[in-house]
Amino acid sequence: MTTIPFGPRMADPAPASMLAAKFSIPYAVAAALVLGRADVAAFAEPARADPRLRSLAARVEVRVDPAMSPRRSDYPTAVVEVVLRDGRALTAATAVVRGDFEDPVPGEEIVEKFLALATGPLGAGRARDVVRMVEETERLEDVRDLTALLAPTS
Repeated sequence: MTTIPFGPRMADPAPASMLAAKFSIPYAVAAALVLGRADVAAFAEPARADPRLRSLAARVEVRVDPAMSPRRSDYPTAVVEVVLRDGRALTAATAVVRGDFEDPVPGEEIVEKFLALATGPLGAGRARDVVRMVEETERLEDVRDLTALLAPTS
């Protein structure tokens, strides 16, 4: 992978914690390819101990192109090349970061991620109530109704 000059700071193929894994390009690439996802569970201890992930992450190279910058839309911010066992290389580039104004994340995906992260602490019912209330923000009489749903219960 070739990316912006900041990239090597995120090149640890064997992150020691969940937070370190979230900031590891090699680990995130391996998780996406091996597990088919990069959700919270992909960065938790059971997944980080998976030898398939460790092996693939160790083979991910992070290179720098000094001309790449997240501030440029006329030049790639990342180029990914996957070399297959038979020697073929698959290459793709992007100039827009996913979630940016030019490539927004679909609303359904944001809701799905919120529910996945909030259901544990809030419970499924309250998490769905938060989604419903946010979708109806224009009709909300008092924002404290929303913040009350987000407050911990005793």
